[in-house]
Amino acid sequence: MEKSKRKRFSRRGFLKGAAIGAATLATKAQLAEAQQVQSPSRGAAPLPSARALAAETEPVSTDVEVLTEDHPGADFMVDVIKSFGIEYIAAMPASSFRGLHESIINYGGNKNPERLTCCHEESSVG
Repeated sequence: MEKSKRKRFSRRGFLKGAAIGAATLATKAQLAEAQQVQSPSRGAAPLPSARALAAETEPVSTDVEVLTEDHPGADFMVDVIKSFGIEYIAAMPASSFRGLHESIINYGGNKNPERLTCCHEESSVG
């Protein structure tokens, strides 16, 4: 049988190489740590802008845009749903049917149909 042509490492050679590699890694880590300790320079926080200062010190404006209607068309839909005898409506809160939501709660008194708020579409449909 022929001997393999590949060079084999001796056990001592392997251990010597592993020790040198570990020592090299340890010294690199110590050098990096020493460099971090030597440079403690930190930047100062930026000064707040005039807008940020005004937001903190000036009173809050009471002018708020109201998103409700006095007589929305959804009131009629609540009457139609009541005429069909539907007892419950399970739905997720969403801006696309905000008017119907408001009419069921405010105009219909949230009774027949009672609006059930769901956290996920699948539970709302099921």
